[in-house]
Amino acid sequence: MQFDLVVANYNNGMYLPALVESLRAQTHQSWHLYIVDDCSTDDSDAFLNAFEGNNQITLLQLQVNAGATHAFKIGIEAGENPLIGLIGADDTLPATALETMLTAYHQEPSAALHYSECMDCDSGMTPIQKREHAKPLNPDLPVFHQLHSIFNFLVFPREKYTASGGLNGKLRRAMDHDLILRLDEVGAMNFVPEICYHYRNHSRGISQGGNGVLAAQYSRLAQIQAYQRRAQKPISPSEFRSLKGAYEFRSVELSQSCEGKSIFHHAFQAGIIRPTVVFQLNFWKGLFRPLLKPIKR
Repeated sequence: MQFDLVVANYNNGMYLPALVESLRAQTHQSWHLYIVDDCSTDDSDAFLNAFEGNNQITLLQLQVNAGATHAFKIGIEAGENPLIGLIGADDTLPATALETMLTAYHQEPSAALHYSECMDCDSGMTPIQKREHAKPLNPDLPVFHQLHSIFNFLVFPREKYTASGGLNGKLRRAMDHDLILRLDEVGAMNFVPEICYHYRNHSRGISQGGNGVLAAQYSRLAQIQAYQRRAQKPISPSEFRSLKGAYEFRSVELSQSCEGKSIFHHAFQAGIIRPTVVFQLNFWKGLFRPLLKPIKR
């Protein structure tokens, strides 16, 4: 069975050769790689050009930078193979990853998502330690409360992805949480207790360092949208109110909207849900920060 492997690249071209080498070393060689470049501004072109003419690799160059989720969506929907795997441009797979995930699929063919354990590595891909929070889910808790227990390697059947409605390409970050919540609506999550992914830790990672703050906001938005989508609510109304209140307040505090709305809209919503925010200094700082920016001359 053939995999479509999808990579979204933005200014991580220097890491792509290591990724491709890890695929060439796979014990299961039935795969096709889609590399979607999201308008990189570094020297990614030099690395991407080296893959031209390789019949196992398709390069897709986007004309407008729209974020990782949109790039992954383009790559997923460009393929046709029955199994899809998602890989970060700066990460690699151990040699038996595809074989192991294929076995997991055959053992649990009705699952909507198969996810494995992961090895954290330093910037040079020297292993540090196994990521401890990747683990089986508690069947008594909603997936909403266990999103951080699901980590790379993520593999899912194309038919399940299609049934889920597909990724929301407008979410610039937290692609994995949007995907998990959508697949949770069409099937079960299957944990694979083997290390099938090597995760590179470095300052430019999309969900690492300062980028993690925005990733958390997009995750909240993905959860809000999932709650609103579902007829059978996965969390209580009070939990949803707390989630939405945190999202609205944080939007104001950061002076940034994940939805392209005005900060005053988020401030109004935050005030309705949590009236006490008006007594918090960060609320007012965030609300008026855009107005206090110096005028460029």
